[in-house]
Amino acid sequence: MKQKRIAIIFFLGLFLACPFLVSSDNYKVVNGPSEIYYGHVSLVDIKNDGKDPLVLREGVDKPELAVLNLPLGPGDTIWTSDERRCEIQFDNATILRLDINTELKIETIMAQSLSWIDKISNLVLRKGRIYVMYKEYNSKEMFQVLTDNAAVKLRHNTVTTIGFKDDGSTDVQVEYGKATVLFGLDPNNLQEKAIHKNERFTVLKDNTFVFGEYAMNTDFEAWNKEINKNFQELHKGISALPKPIQRLPK
Repeated sequence: MKQKRIAIIFFLGLFLACPFLVSSDNYKVVNGPSEIYYGHVSLVDIKNDGKDPLVLREGVDKPELAVLNLPLGPGDTIWTSDERRCEIQFDNATILRLDINTELKIETIMAQSLSWIDKISNLVLRKGRIYVMYKEYNSKEMFQVLTDNAAVKLRHNTVTTIGFKDDGSTDVQVEYGKATVLFGLDPNNLQEKAIHKNERFTVLKDNTFVFGEYAMNTDFEAWNKEINKNFQELHKGISALPKPIQRLPK
């Protein structure tokens, strides 16, 4: 997949964000880098009852509501409550959905590595569970979800559920594609396990591991299936920009 170059303009402090933006001469960075990678809140149910998902910006003390189309970038942390879930999308069409009681930090997006030619996209899952439909920016991207005891690297077009549980274990289920899990006490000698379609793998708090049965019929799985089934209907009309510069998935 060709790397997408996203152009953005700041006008009176308003940062325009839209799902599936593509390059355009009408949107340019002012006094900034030539390439910007970012995401946005793409599905959420805001009720203003104290249970809505929140976003905390890097260096800011007070969180803000994760309202629809809210732009997200490196350093942002997204929280969900015990009653509400939400979905975020990156500008290359990668989709992440947060289960209830989840905390996820976007650490980097396509950051240049000092030791590899790869560019690193790191998401830090501090608690809860996420559903990931991963699309690579390009072949040089290394996309991974980090927990306290594991790093989960995803291959292009992989669909997986990753959870970090209260007992300190990391749980990975692959619905489609392939994930690689790295774990262990010695960072210079990590264990590595490949997880394939319909497989489940758990790294326990003591860094032992188990292969288990794929967990079917959970509430989170049913919610994701319902959204996937009605994707276009649920996402229709949420963009603040004209349709010609949108690109919706099949």
